[in-house]
Amino acid sequence: TIASKDIGGVSVGYQSPATDDLTIINLGSQMNDAPVHYNNAFRIRLDLAKPAIITDLTWGQIAHNVDSLRGNFVCYDTPILNGFVLSTALNEEVWDVALRYQKEVNTFRFAGGIGYMKDTERDFEDVRGSASLIHDPTGLYLSVAAGGRNAAHSLGGAEQPAYFHYAQAGISKQWLSYGKTTLYADYGFYKD
Repeated sequence: TIASKDIGGVSVGYQSPATDDLTIINLGSQMNDAPVHYNNAFRIRLDLAKPAIITDLTWGQIAHNVDSLRGNFVCYDTPILNGFVLSTALNEEVWDVALRYQKEVNTFRFAGGIGYMKDTERDFEDVRGSASLIHDPTGLYLSVAAGGRNAAHSLGGAEQPAYFHYAQAGISKQWLSYGKTTLYADYGFYKD
């Protein structure tokens, strides 16, 4: 890694691409949809049949598009300019670009990001992002995420875009001496 506060940073090696973690920006808590964000190796269980069937299909085979996968990349991040950072990454099969932003105004904090990825090996392109706003004195927050994928192939052989959207609202506050407690409600929808 070579970095300078004036010209940004370049890194080469096995690492996350520019769009990594764009869908999990959340100032109040963490995104709650663990199967599509974290549990890629777990097998999918079908409860429609009695007894339930454990399939050979894993969450990672159908839902890894919610976040970017690590690989060998050349990455560049610009210096922070008025809260913005522009990042890009590329290798032989994949290139992506992402714009992130953070701002604190009075008692509010905001963080967000949006990105685009093109993968020629698996033949898809993604647009994804998320944003989060928190009011620090009250702990009230709102976080949203969304994304879409155009792929030459998808489940069932149809060439329809896959997409998702997710929202979480809650309160994250330190009521007790040992740390913050977070109460929230969330909703997510994932298609294909």
